[in-house]
Amino acid sequence: MVEDCKNGGKKTSHLYQILLYMLLLPHAPETKSLCKVQIPHGRLIYPDRIIDIPNQRIDRDFITYFHQVLSSLPRPDFPPRQPHPSECHYCRLPEKNCSFKRVSYTNSCG
Repeated sequence: MVEDCKNGGKKTSHLYQILLYMLLLPHAPETKSLCKVQIPHGRLIYPDRIIDIPNQRIDRDFITYFHQVLSSLPRPDFPPRQPHPSECHYCRLPEKNCSFKRVSYTNSCG
């Protein structure tokens, strides 16, 4: 069982994060013997609920999607910047040097 404790609300990214753990742990040298070449079940633990994720979620569709994401990483062109406005407070770049912050700040202040 792979458990991941979260302190906020439910997000789609949490599901993909635990699915990646479930997929990759049986192959990691440190955990290979624990998993015995079987995909473990997953569990997301939130303050107000627990979501069990069966290992059947690691199906052909998920593995295909995973391979597509991996194949997009070495591309020479970069994807467009799309930071979420709530993430900007983690960034040390001043507003005067970041067009995204200037636009987001202007739009949020009306």
